[in-house]
Amino acid sequence: MHHPPVTLRQVHDDELSSVVDQWEWLQQGGGFAGGRWSQEWALAGLAALQRAELALAEYMDSMYAEVRACSCYVLGSVDVQMCMRPPSLALY
Repeated sequence: MHHPPVTLRQVHDDELSSVVDQWEWLQQGGGFAGGRWSQEWALAGLAALQRAELALAEYMDSMYAEVRACSCYVLGSVDVQMCMRPPSLALY
């Protein structure tokens, strides 16, 4: 069964919604004097992408914690201490 992809607009997360709003504002030119593709626009675009990176990482960490909690509950035989540990941030 084919499922359509989930977009950031469909995810109920305030920070991700703000990221989408910021990116759409940039796509419309962002109100910069030099317009789209100016140095100011490029810097704002970089900031928006970095914000998106952090927001997605935070969202995925929260999803991982939810899935791990459910799997620990369902499996029951998993080490409880492992289930209580926060996800590793070593990749960030």
